[in-house]
This record gives sequence, C-alpha cells and structure tokens, in this order.
Amino acid sequence: MAQNIHSKKQTAEEEIEEETMIMHELGYHEKLDEMDEITNEIAFRIHSYHQVFPAFGDVAAQIDDIQSSLEAIRAVLKDTKHSSLARFKKGKSGGSDDGWYEARKELFAEELRKMKRVVAKIEKMLPDLEGYDDFKMGSRNVYKKLDQEKHAIEEIQKLIKDDMYIPKKSVITREMERQQRKEQIHNKKTIVKPAAAKVSSPVKENPAKIFETLMNEFEEKKVPVADTLSKLIQLFKSYSKFIPADDDLDLMFTHLGKILQKKDKKAITQALTLLSYFTKDAKYSSNIVKTDLLKHMAPLLHFTDDPIIESTLVNFINLAAHTKAIIDSQVLKFMLKVFELQDDELSYKSLQLLSKFSNGGEEAIKAIFKQDKNLFFFMVNHLDADYRPSRLPAFNSVVNTMEHADEELTHGMIDMGCVCDLCNFFYEHADEAFEALKNTLEKAGHRAKEVVKSIEGCGGYDYISEMNTEESEALIKKFFD
Repeated sequence: MAQNIHSKKQTAEEEIEEETMIMHELGYHEKLDEMDEITNEIAFRIHSYHQVFPAFGDVAAQIDDIQSSLEAIRAVLKDTKHSSLARFKKGKSGGSDDGWYEARKELFAEELRKMKRVVAKIEKMLPDLEGYDDFKMGSRNVYKKLDQEKHAIEEIQKLIKDDMYIPKKSVITREMERQQRKEQIHNKKTIVKPAAAKVSSPVKENPAKIFETLMNEFEEKKVPVADTLSKLIQLFKSYSKFIPADDDLDLMFTHLGKILQKKDKKAITQALTLLSYFTKDAKYSSNIVKTDLLKHMAPLLHFTDDPIIESTLVNFINLAAHTKAIIDSQVLKFMLKVFELQDDELSYKSLQLLSKFSNGGEEAIKAIFKQDKNLFFFMVNHLDADYRPSRLPAFNSVVNTMEHADEELTHGMIDMGCVCDLCNFFYEHADEAFEALKNTLEKAGHRAKEVVKSIEGCGGYDYISEMNTEESEALIKKFFD
C-alpha cells in the first residue's frame, strides 16, 4: 500500500517540470494577447488615416494579413487537432499526439515568418506616407509598435524552439518564480532544471476555484490589491471561456467600484484594465450598468495620468449605447477638462464617446445640453481639427445633434460656425452632411436665410444640387429658390 501511495506522488522536480510546461503553454496565449493589442492599436491608427487618404490602403491590407496570421495561430491553440494542421506531415488525421504537437509548431513558425515579412514591408512603406497631413508625427508611435511586434514574434519563436522556455518579464514568469520559491521552502530541496520537456497537455486548473480564492484576497486584505487584480486579469486571459455566475460578477464589480474610489493609481489602472475585458463584451453590460461602477469611474477623467483617463474613456465608449446609464453616471460633466488638456488622442477618444452616446436620440442630446453644453463647442471645433482622426467622430456627433436639436441649440451651433464645416464633408459623407444641413435649415427659424448664404458661400449648394434626389430638390425649392 505504501508503494501505491508513493507512486501517486510526484517528486519536486516532476512538479516543477509540470508547472513549467503549464506556464510555457500560457506563454503562447500571453504573447498572442500582447500581439493582438499591438496590432489593433496600429490598425486603428492606419485605418483612421485610410478613411481620408486612399494611399494608406496598402498598409491597412498588410495589417489585415498580420491579424489573419494571429487568428490562424489562435485557432490551433484552441483546437490541438485543427484541420489546418493536416497539410503538415505530422498533422495528418490519425497521427499521434506528438505528431500533432510538432505540426502545431510548424504552423506557428510559418505564420510568424509571414508576420516578420509583413512588418518589414510596413516599415518600408511608412516613410512614403509621412507627407500626409500630420502622419509624420503619428508614425513615430507606429514604428514603436512595430518594434514591440517584432519582439513579441521573437518571444514566440523562442517558445517554439524550447519547450521549457517562459517569456521574460511576463506575469506568468513572475508567477512561476513565486511557485518555485514556494516549492523550495516547502520541500527544502534545490530546484533542479528539467533535463528535457515532455510533450503533454497542460494540467487544467479550476478557474472558478481560482476566482473564488482571488475574491477572498479582496476580503482578507492581506495581499496588495494591485497584485490580486493582476492575477484576475491573467485568469480571464488564460481561461477565455470562463464566465463567473452573476452573483460572483456583481461581487467583483462591487470590489472594483471600491478600488476606483481610492487613490492607489496602480490598483486603479489594473482595475480599469480588468473592467475593459467585460465592457467590450455586450453580454456583461447589464451586470455593469446596474452597479455604481460608472459613477465611480466618471471622476477619473479629472486625474492627471493620461493612461487612467484613456482607459476610463475606453470603458465608457464600450458602454455608450446605454444612454440612461451614461447620463446617470454624470460623466459628461467631467469631459470638458479632457478637451482642455489639448491632447489629440484623448480628445479623439472623447469625441468617440460623444459620437456613440449622441446616437441615443433626443434624450442623449438633452443630457449633453444639461450637463455641459460647452461640449457642443468642442464637437464643432473638431470638424476641421488638425488631428484628422478626430474629424469623423466630431462630424457624427454634430449630425446626431442637429437631428434632435431645438431652435435654441440650432442657433448656438450656427454661431459656432458648423454650417461651412458640414459642407466640407459632402465629398465622402454626402447623405449625412445633407441631413445635418437640412435639419439646420428647418430648425433655424428666422435665421434660415443666414444659413442659406453660408451654404452657398462654402460650396454646399453645388453639392446639394448635384445630388439630384427628390429630397435635395425639395430643399432647394423650399429655401434656395
């Protein structure tokens, strides 16, 4: 019997080897998440310029290729016998687990080579695009992100070559070291480096149990809050299909609300990062908006830290369709200070929020007017912003505003000079520009003739007459003839 019991036990070395393999596998997921984030940031910037300058189309297409390669790798990570492995000799149907594992490596290596070539192509294309508007300044950030992309590719290549490698400077590396130190103390043995890696599936832990443990850490207050949040972020990255019960989610959101009210910047940053995992997924939105989280988050726009302000805006953008929740949070009262920072990226994100929120109809427009009507000035002011990506969300915000504005607000928008700026959007957004100008004319009251002169002086009349639709002809007959 003693022998049987002994056979079920692992030596310290075997446990460490097994833990290393688990961490090695998680390394793939972590680096892919990192590359997803980097690629999405590059794509967002390039596609913003592509909306205005067709010359950015080739670079945008290259970025799409990177995203396709990332999807191919992730598909195989989720399904170890994915059909895409069949084209490799060791990935044929009926092959051994070792064969599938090696075929997976071949696919990873192939996709990474593609991505390296694409990154090199993009780097060669960028100098030719620096003459467009302010992209020369924006390209610095793209170059920086491409360097990060290359580093992440190199890390995954190391994972392929060495089955015991764990990416450096990562959350899972620190967790591995913590586990090893714990093992050393417990067994009073020297850690022995595994001689070779075994090909096996990672041991599956119970994410619900881990989640429960982390919630207890919040209650017990023995572990720094930022550390617990970091482990929660890693938990949801590693177990992407794990969905806590509604009561557990409510408990977590309650804890996050408390953290956001304190002055621990590190913990606040981590809390906002964790929250973004849920705000970007519509299935969690009802759990979030029924709490006070948004009310606690809104004052963070008055922080002095750009990353905190940006993360706060991103979470609000994700929830902007919930008109009443946004209104109740009073976030509109805090937005003016963000514009006053005169930071292009933060202003752009603020306009994104206004664009999505103003789509909520008359209730949304009235809320903007009531909470801070100065926001309308910043909408109009950014219609011809030097930072071109801001122009489109500003335009959408103004279009939404004019649809539901009363005469008083319409006169205010006219005074801000919105008419001529709207005419400038006819070339690419004719229908929306027409609707906004039509609404402006119809709600201008005694100032309609003034609007007509502005439209004619800015070339808007030519565009309207060229539309040659029943609506455009009716508008011309009513106001211009």
